[in-house]
Amino acid sequence: MKKVFMLFSYLLFVLTALLPVGELLFSSLGYHFRLSSYPALAGVTALVSVSTVLLRIGTKEQIKNKFLGVLLCLLSPLSLLNAGICIYRCSIDVLISALIFAGCSICLTVMQGTPFPLQMMALSIFLLALIPLSVFCFFEMTFGSIGVETVIKSVDSPNGEYFANVIDRDEGALGGSTRVDVCEKGGIYTPLFEISKKPQIVYFGSWGEFENMTIHWKNDTCLVINGKEYEIGKN
Repeated sequence: MKKVFMLFSYLLFVLTALLPVGELLFSSLGYHFRLSSYPALAGVTALVSVSTVLLRIGTKEQIKNKFLGVLLCLLSPLSLLNAGICIYRCSIDVLISALIFAGCSICLTVMQGTPFPLQMMALSIFLLALIPLSVFCFFEMTFGSIGVETVIKSVDSPNGEYFANVIDRDEGALGGSTRVDVCEKGGIYTPLFEISKKPQIVYFGSWGEFENMTIHWKNDTCLVINGKEYEIGKN
């Protein structure tokens, strides 16, 4: 039981750190890191967290592992960061999974987190971070989905090196916006995640503007939007 609990704890930490570490690491390198399904990650992480708590409760012998104790201290603040990213990416759909996971992470930090000063620091950070996340969830449920983006149209450049996405950003009762991103083709695409270069935002307009927008490529590096030319790779 003890070894199974430790195995599940390590697995839970990896699942928790995957999203924030992946996004921060690849963002610093100029790339986008995106999961194929954020609700799936949230659901699996919630299930593993519940199983880990039950294993810890069922483990009668005392577990002394300093490295594991540190990881479980870090688990609490990481759980909220992970939940915040998931909720932002796919709206409020993952809220239940996020709440289950956050509750389990607190239990594991309290039961197994060491050393004590790090444990207290982790719990304090968790409580402080819980406030803005709760406010975000409140606005999400009150005003509708915040920041749901839909690709309306995609136009390839003549040489096929770039493609321009016309994106409708729906912010519910707050309105929204229309944006045009130019992306360079290529990257890593798997059933679990994708890694691609950051797009260049060439146009930003009002919500619903895409309905009357005209867009085409003049040449391989010049995009024309509503009659105005935008050079790709230039500010």
